[in-house]
Amino acid sequence: MTSSLDRMISSDLAALETDARHELPPSATSLRETGVYRDALPGAAARRDALAEERRVQLALMPLAIAQVFAHRVGRAAAGAMALVVSIGVVMLLADPLLMRFLAWLIPGVGVSIASCAMVAATAILVTYVGATWIAEAWFTRRMREAIETHADVYADLDHLARGPIDVAQKLVRKVDGWSVGLVLAGAAAIVTVFGYLMVITASFQPLSRMLSTTSMFAERAAADNLGPLVYALVLASSLAVILGRGCDREHRFGNPTPTMQRIGHWSTLAFGIVVAMTVSFAATRMMLRLHVQLPSHEHRYLLAIGAEAALLAVTGWGVLWSRRRERARLGD
Repeated sequence: MTSSLDRMISSDLAALETDARHELPPSATSLRETGVYRDALPGAAARRDALAEERRVQLALMPLAIAQVFAHRVGRAAAGAMALVVSIGVVMLLADPLLMRFLAWLIPGVGVSIASCAMVAATAILVTYVGATWIAEAWFTRRMREAIETHADVYADLDHLARGPIDVAQKLVRKVDGWSVGLVLAGAAAIVTVFGYLMVITASFQPLSRMLSTTSMFAERAAADNLGPLVYALVLASSLAVILGRGCDREHRFGNPTPTMQRIGHWSTLAFGIVVAMTVSFAATRMMLRLHVQLPSHEHRYLLAIGAEAALLAVTGWGVLWSRRRERARLGD
């Protein structure tokens, strides 16, 4: 009796297993049509609403330092780019007197002196910095609003809200880090190099009392004949700016600073720049005082240009990386 009942139960269970296998759809069809592994729409909508509310709270509590650092980095990058443009424009005026005559025809009665050029350059850089900072703040605010918005597609919103606004903001800040460091270094070095060159050339042929006000510097043959060292110095500054900018990106990807960034960011680099700057200043002053007796050799001029640019890049590079370290400390990065 017992064995007959066991056989009946086993037979019924086997029949149920066969029927269940025939009724189950394939796994691909189940994922595509039946929505398995996804919540039903009401449940998904509830999860979306709860996640959106959590993201809004995160946005409200997000430190203001993130938005401020992003805006200032964009502003500095734009100002550095403008400084590069101004520097290239001044070099073009020095290299081609026709451009100088065209500028005098375009703006009649305006004398081009070191003081006027410096004022125009400073105004352009400052306006660019302020304008870029305002635009960056507005764009960042809009990007944060988009990070917590919800739409008709519930499942797309769940994927969109998976990353919080703080993660999005930190990614934006890291993305502009390399551009900020590279363009600031290149722009600052270029503008100081170009105007320092103009002052050295003018002081060699004009009294010191007229150095800033003279309008004849663009007509001096020496200004055009010595552009070689100036161009080499600008190329050196641009190369170091590219290296540091790429080094910032690599640091964000791999977590460790490059050897070049460690070397430039060390305090000894600042001391080296100051010592070299003092040495070059003494040599340049001695050269200008002896111009009426002996003209400097071609190699002497290039050595002075390379030394001056090395000192400038050491001090400026150290200052840029020091400022970057302070920003990262504010962000807790």
